[in-house]
Amino acid sequence: MKKILVIEDEELVRHSLIDVLEAEEFEVVSAENGMIGIGLVHKEKPDIIICDIMMPQLDGYGVLTALQQDPLTNTIPFIFLTAKADKADLRQGMQLGADDYLTKPFTRTELLNAVNTRLEKHNAIYSQLHTKIEELCDTLIEPVPDEFLAPLKAIKSAAFSLYEIDTTTRSVTNQEILAVAEKLDWAADRIERLMQNFQLYIELEIIANNLQQIKVMRQQRSSNAADLIQQIVLAKAKTAQREADIKLGLQEATVKIADMHLQKVVEELVDNAFKYSLPGTSVGFLSLIKNATYIIYITMDNDHEVNTKFFNWLNGKNHEQSHAMTGLGLAIARRLVEIYEGEVYFGTIRDGRARVRVTLPCVL
Repeated sequence: MKKILVIEDEELVRHSLIDVLEAEEFEVVSAENGMIGIGLVHKEKPDIIICDIMMPQLDGYGVLTALQQDPLTNTIPFIFLTAKADKADLRQGMQLGADDYLTKPFTRTELLNAVNTRLEKHNAIYSQLHTKIEELCDTLIEPVPDEFLAPLKAIKSAAFSLYEIDTTTRSVTNQEILAVAEKLDWAADRIERLMQNFQLYIELEIIANNLQQIKVMRQQRSSNAADLIQQIVLAKAKTAQREADIKLGLQEATVKIADMHLQKVVEELVDNAFKYSLPGTSVGFLSLIKNATYIIYITMDNDHEVNTKFFNWLNGKNHEQSHAMTGLGLAIARRLVEIYEGEVYFGTIRDGRARVRVTLPCVL
């Protein structure tokens, strides 16, 4: 049963409202002025509020202003009652956050239509929000377990090595100590990166449902895209000891994406290009401008078996398993590209080599 709070100083009008609403099986609580009404909002937690404007002590505008300042009450549907139909009064109420107006005198049908319409709209918004939250929760819990496995295995391996050293009588070499330290250091770095990626992933999933924030983000520009890509490729190739394998052919452009986000996209894709290709085989990085679109191609020899599910994910298939298969990094890269109105796609070229294509809008 939906609960309605009626705030009205005229006793006859107040009781008339109560009678009509109770006849429709609403639960009704009432207050004769704004001060009492605000107290009842917090105590009774109504589903909708019907409030007169002209009242002693605290008028309807004051009630609405107070409720709008509290995050616990600012989403409750609010209908004003007024004896005036002046456009300035209507505009003032709407600017404060009122959902609807009823001008006295009003009919029973007008009252019930206004109440039911606002309740239905509120329920629809709540239902959509609840669905979004459920989808977000499902999305967020998918990638964590597999991402943790590799560093946890390294920590367990290091612990086992220490245990073996402790249970033997032989002397321990510096190389053995260094090997254990390297395992622990690698695991710590992986977990730190995972935490950073997980935080960013949560932020991006929230942003993906915020059109206003997306609009602001799409005003960002990366003015030296080719230079940024080249720096990342050279640094990653050096770390992976693949400097001799890379081939570069990059066209400079101003791309419609923030520098930090383009950097993140490229870092994740370059990491995986080296991961999914064998040392000694070429990895090419090409970029060009076509029809106001900046296209980045990453081409790699596919001489060993590559996980088919990984590539299906890049093409939008088996999305429910994508995070577990490919990790947070690629999920972040894809979401970032999508936010900036781009696409990530995998395919093969004529000679059988694998190729990832990223498209982003650019400034001509």
